[in-house]
Amino acid sequence: MGRSPFGGLPKFTSAKRGGGTLELGWQGGAGLYQLQSRTNLSQGGWQNVGAGTSVQSNTVSVTNQNNFFRVRSGP
Repeated sequence: MGRSPFGGLPKFTSAKRGGGTLELGWQGGAGLYQLQSRTNLSQGGWQNVGAGTSVQSNTVSVTNQNNFFRVRSGP
């Protein structure tokens, strides 16, 4: 695996919706990735979505409420 053109932090590179799910993909970062979400950017904390993974994608169920996502990487 070569050096990522995205630098040290993971960045979303794709979002595909279909069949009641949303598949999010990212590049960059290293180690274990943790997808997190929250329904309001100015209030509340980030909640983990599933378990940490070494894969650079995650599929989540689509709900009727707004959701904001971020992905964190670490050792």
